[in-house]
Amino acid sequence: MTHTPKWIGDLNSQYVWYSDGHSDTPKQSTLISQEGRLWPELLLKLKHYLNQYIAPHSLISVSIWEGSHHIENTGGRDSEMIFANVMHTTERN
Repeated sequence: MTHTPKWIGDLNSQYVWYSDGHSDTPKQSTLISQEGRLWPELLLKLKHYLNQYIAPHSLISVSIWEGSHHIENTGGRDSEMIFANVMHTTERN
């Protein structure tokens, strides 16, 4: 398990990643991104991906988060990127 905490002002956010390493089932992680912090658009992309490519029994987890709050190459402005990560099992070849 990987655990990444962030403390920004009074806001605490955490991201936890878990994958059972003892399973013989292959797993895949797919990253979906959206510029402009347009949450409805990100969720539509996520919904399309899940409906199009992932069988319900293959879904392990979905994580959703904002990009970094301070990016040097943006002159100190907040990042405009938001993300969704889908963890799922894959079929054996």
